[in-house]
Amino acid sequence: MRSDRRLIQNPAIVLDLGVNGLGVVRSLGRKGVRVLGVVFAEQGVAGCSRYCEAVDLPKEADETEFLSRLLALCQRMPAPPVLFPTSDESLALLSRYEQELASMALFVLPARRPMLDILNKDGTKRLAMECGMRIPATYSASSFAHLCEIAAGMHYPVLFKPRNHYSVYLPGRAKNITFHEPDELTAYFAVYPHLADMGVFQEIILGGDGHILVCAAYLDRDSEPLAVYTGRKIRQLQPDFGVTSYGISENLPEIADMTICFLQRIRYKGLAAVEYVRDRNTGQVYFLEINARSYYHNSLFLSCGVNLPWIAYLDAVRHPMLAREVMPREKYGLKWVDFARDARSFRLKHKEGQLGWGPWLMSLAQARSFAVFALDDLRPFWHGGRKLVWRQVRKGANRIRTYAGRRRRVPLPHGVPGHVDHAPSKGP
Repeated sequence: MRSDRRLIQNPAIVLDLGVNGLGVVRSLGRKGVRVLGVVFAEQGVAGCSRYCEAVDLPKEADETEFLSRLLALCQRMPAPPVLFPTSDESLALLSRYEQELASMALFVLPARRPMLDILNKDGTKRLAMECGMRIPATYSASSFAHLCEIAAGMHYPVLFKPRNHYSVYLPGRAKNITFHEPDELTAYFAVYPHLADMGVFQEIILGGDGHILVCAAYLDRDSEPLAVYTGRKIRQLQPDFGVTSYGISENLPEIADMTICFLQRIRYKGLAAVEYVRDRNTGQVYFLEINARSYYHNSLFLSCGVNLPWIAYLDAVRHPMLAREVMPREKYGLKWVDFARDARSFRLKHKEGQLGWGPWLMSLAQARSFAVFALDDLRPFWHGGRKLVWRQVRKGANRIRTYAGRRRRVPLPHGVPGHVDHAPSKGP
């Protein structure tokens, strides 16, 4: 075993350092891999980890300048580094410059055509339909005028998603937007007509929090699965349609089989995470989307014994230790929480009367896997906690200032000293 460990010479470069990146950093760092962290689109807590060497690689206005800096960093390494994109933006960068990066670094990604389809919501829909998967009704518009024509025929409520999240941004940087009727939809896009052809409209299946199923896997260069995780999103931010804030590992063999069959049919290779929704009324499962990178709550996979980044690393460097690591047994029933996101999700659900304080606090007490907290790596927790507290302090101060400003602007009643009557005077 020790002789195998000495063969771990290739460093890893994790692109983007949020919660997703932190999970990858810890997964590799605890195995003795030298991990460098580079910010491309998302700063975050991973740069504070004891397992991460944060590299100052400023992203210039010109993407090719960032690429040249990344290539120079790879060239300085003692052995070709393994690249791990942890955001759609960094994944798109690797896909666009795959040939240039392949000369200096190691990574396992799908072929160019499937990758383009995966990065684009229209392409993802086409892949799923070709593989015979059940998908919600999906609509596309070529312009605002076209959208007005098809709006009445959609199955409401619908969810609008950008075709990709690395070049199309919604107001407020929302991930998606829900519409419940045609008038609401057309009124929104009358204000933002340029967005009408930049996304897809998808029928919302009656599922939501607690009914979103996840299968994450790693497939080698021959599309053979080397590790598989299955679980469920219990809460999300935004509620029902967002990023996982509270999740659980579960034994879902139907979802695992469906995912591997789908990925093998498109000759997929590399890390993947596929999301489904189970209809509360019919029990039918619908395909939602696929991510061709590490998944947001990948630290739960690690806690369950499925170390996907480590297996991806071993396969990328063709390490002899890989044979002993494939198809690890998953521990089921383990709950994971991202407290910062889950607190915001709870606030929204509590406001709507969907979740009380007691059940929420009880669920937090049941969590055994965490987005940021780890006893062997506390700095990200302290850093994130400090930022969270400071953000709440600033919000409180802003509320106080706003309230004080309103008090100063309240007009005094008639007859009170200091009152000025601005009504126009009547003539004699």
